[in-house]
Amino acid sequence: MNLDRFGDLETPSLDARALSLRGRKGLRSDVSSSGKCPRSSQQSEVSLCLRHRHRSPCGLFSVYLSECKTGNGKNYRGTVSKTKNGVACQKWSDSSPHKPRYSPETHPLEGLEENYCRNPDNDEKGPWCYTTDPNVRFDYCSIPECEDECMHCSGENYEGKTSRTMSGQECQAWSSQTPHAHGYIPSKFPNKDLTMNYCRNPDGEPRPWCFTMDPNKRWEFCDIPRCTTPPPPSGPTYQCLKGKGEDYRGNVAVTVSGFTCQRWSEQTPHKHNKTPENFPCKNLDENYCRNPDGETAPWCFTTNPEVRWEYCKIPSCESSTLSTQLLDAPVPPEQTPVVEECYQGNGQSYRGTSSTTVTGRKCQRWSSMTPHWHQKTPDKYPNANLTMNYCRNPDADKGPWCYTTDPRVRWEFCNLKKCSETEESVTNAQTEAQVPSVEQPSKPVSSSFDCGKPKVEPKKCPGRVVGGCVANPHSWPWQISLRTRPATITEKIIPACLPSANYVVADRTECYITGWGETQGTFGAGVLKEAQLPVIENKVCNRNDILKGRVKSTELCAGHLSGGTDSCQGDSGGPLVCFEKDKYILQGVTSWGLGCARPNKPGVYVRVSWYVTWIEGIMRNN
Repeated sequence: MNLDRFGDLETPSLDARALSLRGRKGLRSDVSSSGKCPRSSQQSEVSLCLRHRHRSPCGLFSVYLSECKTGNGKNYRGTVSKTKNGVACQKWSDSSPHKPRYSPETHPLEGLEENYCRNPDNDEKGPWCYTTDPNVRFDYCSIPECEDECMHCSGENYEGKTSRTMSGQECQAWSSQTPHAHGYIPSKFPNKDLTMNYCRNPDGEPRPWCFTMDPNKRWEFCDIPRCTTPPPPSGPTYQCLKGKGEDYRGNVAVTVSGFTCQRWSEQTPHKHNKTPENFPCKNLDENYCRNPDGETAPWCFTTNPEVRWEYCKIPSCESSTLSTQLLDAPVPPEQTPVVEECYQGNGQSYRGTSSTTVTGRKCQRWSSMTPHWHQKTPDKYPNANLTMNYCRNPDADKGPWCYTTDPRVRWEFCNLKKCSETEESVTNAQTEAQVPSVEQPSKPVSSSFDCGKPKVEPKKCPGRVVGGCVANPHSWPWQISLRTRPATITEKIIPACLPSANYVVADRTECYITGWGETQGTFGAGVLKEAQLPVIENKVCNRNDILKGRVKSTELCAGHLSGGTDSCQGDSGGPLVCFEKDKYILQGVTSWGLGCARPNKPGVYVRVSWYVTWIEGIMRNN
């Protein structure tokens, strides 16, 4: 704080210039050379013109006037003229009852007209004024924050025009992919207002941020103050699970595995930034399960040092009280005279009551979003009879299946047999049905020319066209390669399309991986498997609690942060395809990961779009 305002100090007079104050609200007042200010209620500007003592032309400076402040209110030019305690302000030009240190004559550019609250000394506490109370020299004024230049909560609905980061970096436009390629494409996030290069918070960070124009600094938070006014109403809250549970305000504090939740205000055993201070509107009280960052369901950090976080088991908000009460009750059999425990064809017509998978896991209810969020709901598939948690086949798969109640395993086929077949033969038939009509990948013939072996000298790579084949010790020589031998196109082997050069897959796009890789004891070892995974924006994957900055711009990551489904050893080189409009696009090639299907450790894939120009060149020349 500047202490000058406490004393009665004499200062030399300064030259004054003409000043024009324009605003959205208020009156127009013209100050003549006599200092009198005629007002007109029909005009919305305040104009002040003081003659320069050397009779030079009177210049006008325009400053937008508003009845709110930005930051500490240094540029506030509103008309509030009372202190926060309701005491009338003394005119800045008066010397009674207090002799001012700041006056229109000494500080002509600070807007010290009338007795309006101002901040001529850049006080961090905001605008103030000398008071008309002889016993109180000055006091602060209560000026609201400008809504478009402050944020409520964590800024998820901030729509202001700040476009620089807290260190002064210029923000990159959201519609641009240079200097940083990213997955926050405005057309894919129409509700996030990713306009121009304005700071926004599309991914549940503690406050708005942006990608920067500095090639060496990918992104940074923006310095946007929190609004002092109350946040807008957030809508209804629930004691049960509705949608993704972002409005859940119940008292469940135990995860699906039975771990007690860590308090949100504590940093042990797990350090995090999901604190009540960073997310003031998310009701992070006690240790109750919440969804502050747009996850698929409410969750919490656990008190188990070995398990960082897990989803919680929250009762679903059903259409009736009865169905809510029955949520955790044992699944009753359907009251029908005949219970069908086998299926015809691919099982799309199966209407039995089996609710157990081939590995013995219990099925998740189709209407539930925990532990797995999905789109196969009764509303979207009204003809598929998605009743309770019974095995069904809404998408014409190889046989009836279900999502599981195991957070680590998203879905599995059910323990059912085809009608008129024995259990043993059907089990074999189901296994065989998942194997495409292609040969199992054979082990490569060992030779001194095999790519990837720790060779120092360049070697040829038989059967492949690669972008350089130099293998250094403990490293792979290439990230992507083309086979010189063409594949045979059949009913079950079809090509996927190449993406556009440098195309970036939008965050949360649902894609599919396939491979013969390691299953770590789960169903399907030795057969071709498919899994559905969402793409995760590199900014999220590179967080310290996920992959710690390891993901490069030439790579993308995909997976469920809760774990359970992932590519694994033996899947390397396999495709990650994403459906767009009417075709599948090859967006990734399975590359690496930290373990398999671990929480907070999604798989990493080569970003094919970065190599399209090279691929097309090879194709033209071959």
